[in-house]
Formats: sequence, C-alpha cells, structure tokens
Amino acid sequence: MPSPWTVGSWAQKLPDLSSAIARAREIGWDSIAWRLRATARGKTEEEGGESSGDAQRDRLIVDTDLKLLAKWDPKRYGDRMALTGAEGGAIQHEFRAVVDPARLSAEERDALRELLERAAADEAVDVTPDE
Repeated sequence: MPSPWTVGSWAQKLPDLSSAIARAREIGWDSIAWRLRATARGKTEEEGGESSGDAQRDRLIVDTDLKLLAKWDPKRYGDRMALTGAEGGAIQHEFRAVVDPARLSAEERDALRELLERAAADEAVDVTPDE
C-alpha cells in the first residue's frame, strides 16, 4: 500500500485521481451514515449495524460517528446555520461614514445638511453613491 503522502502527491498531479478520491470519501461517509442508522435501530454486524446490545454504548457509537461526519462533511452532515436579524427577520446593516465638512464644496455641504435633516425627521433617504 502506498503511504498517504504518496497518494496525496499523486492526487495533486492527477486531477482525475483527486476527483475519484473525493468521491470515494463521500461514498465512505454515506456508508458510515447508513451503518449508524442500523446501529441506532439495534442492528448487529450481521444485520449491517454495530449494535453491542447496550443502549448506552450504542448511543456513544452513534453520537461519536455523527460528530465525525459533521466535521468531515459539514455541508451534508453538519448543522445548518442560518443568520437572521431580530426576531428571525432580515439582517439590518448600518453604515457609518465620517465626513469632514471642511473638505466639502458648498453644494456638497448643502446636500449633506438636507440629508441629515431628512434623516432626523425619519424620512426615507437614498444615499446611493453616484457612479
């Protein structure tokens, strides 16, 4: 058997081999998941599981392998993470920019003053920059 380093070297040089290894890993992880389902149902090795007959031990086997699967392939076996804002709504973005009015032209200062007045009055403000 070649060492893992040798196989890794081959995979770097041969994209088809790299893809085959990745697919083999996925198939292996799916096999582990199916075996865990059988173990959780009390199936023995002959029946496709690893049940020891001891519920506590079987739970440890299942929990340990599930945690490993979540680390190895988080997209398929990890917990789904969803980012939400307050009360499950959309995430609110707040942008703050520091503006030195002394560096603005008279026209830009007037526009800034109007913008601040409208914001203070709680009016909708469009601050899309000009391209």
